[in-house]
Amino acid sequence: MNLKQPVFLLLFIFAGANFTFSQDSHISKSTLEAVVNEIAQQLKSDYVFPEVADKMANQITRNLQNGNYNNLSDPNEISERLTEELYAISKDNHIRVRFNQEMNKDLRGGNPNDDPEPAVLEKWKKEEAKKNFRFSKVEILEGNIGLITLNGFSDFMEEAGKVADAAMAYVANSDAIIFDLRSNPGGSPAMIRHLQSYLFKNPTHLNSFYFRMEDKLTESWTTKEVNGKKMDQTPVYVLISNRSFSAAEEFTYNLKHLKRATVIGEISGGGANPGGYVAIDNDFVIFIPTGRAINPLTKTNWEGVGVIPHIKVSKEKALDVAHLEALKTISKTATEKEKAYLTLLIENKTALAKNISLSTEDLRKYTGEYGVERIRKITIEKETLYISSNGVSTPLKPMGDHLFLTDSNIRIQFNMASDNKITGLKILIPNGPTRDCPKN
Repeated sequence: MNLKQPVFLLLFIFAGANFTFSQDSHISKSTLEAVVNEIAQQLKSDYVFPEVADKMANQITRNLQNGNYNNLSDPNEISERLTEELYAISKDNHIRVRFNQEMNKDLRGGNPNDDPEPAVLEKWKKEEAKKNFRFSKVEILEGNIGLITLNGFSDFMEEAGKVADAAMAYVANSDAIIFDLRSNPGGSPAMIRHLQSYLFKNPTHLNSFYFRMEDKLTESWTTKEVNGKKMDQTPVYVLISNRSFSAAEEFTYNLKHLKRATVIGEISGGGANPGGYVAIDNDFVIFIPTGRAINPLTKTNWEGVGVIPHIKVSKEKALDVAHLEALKTISKTATEKEKAYLTLLIENKTALAKNISLSTEDLRKYTGEYGVERIRKITIEKETLYISSNGVSTPLKPMGDHLFLTDSNIRIQFNMASDNKITGLKILIPNGPTRDCPKN
């Protein structure tokens, strides 16, 4: 793994790290002075925009000289204060100062363009393996829609690439694919290339990166061959939230501007400048962006503005919306038999999206026993209607007009007489028989 390429990996490995320290930890005035001066020096030498680097460095050293930090001794407060001041000037969402002894030890003597020691890389790889290299869920949703949930983009490609290939193989016969990046803080562009190579028939220019110290542009392209089945004609949907950041945004931005995916959810975090953590004396670290992304189509990136979804919805609703949109898309080219089932799913999801809520009083009129040979009981538990038979109880979701739905897409239609009394129910099984159950 060559960390002289965009080091998104370091960001997300430690994004959720526990930056704690002993309660009696205090930073002396002389130590704080050394930390501030070293951070200023690192910014001037490494930050991607030299003029902005000078402004940041000059500001924090001036604050130091003016005594603005004299009341600070808590490492966490120092980290937060410096991060806020550096962001106020740069507006760079990647910049952050942290106090972390373990990370500092791992990075000791390094800089954003150096590879960590082999032992450190091996430790990080083991940590990534325990997280399944950030592939948290792969499944097939109703209607043959593939779902891959990624909580990061791992850079240990020899191992992570195999997990990625397995995930893509699992959804290879899906009629549409959803990538869920709503809790994805970033990672490696190598994994982005690997996954997106499945989505394009021919080599495609995804993105480019400019790095200050190398003073050159590096292009990122998909590969012609993959370790499985190409899915270049399969509709793609990407879910994002305000927590989607860095490489998660690149993944989304690439596909959006190549018109290869529909993006659904919230505007993302807005971090497009790659870099890496640098160890600072006295157990501090700072993430310094050393490069910037340049999309080949827009000639810019998502820094500070985020990726704008095609369909803006809350992160909580994004998956349901994407699933419904995918069903509508694939139903257009489905066979008549397939279309009948897809239409049923679309109707069910559309009705449930209305979030119909019924009071306990409204639900009470449906309760009772139904059927002759096989008795079904309708009960209420915690303001939810349940149908049970032979000891198995299933919740019912209201769809309107006395119609309810089970988790297995079986509809329960209650019959109402002219006097507003329930006389029975019908059990409507998809592609199956209809059962009439009079009320006892």
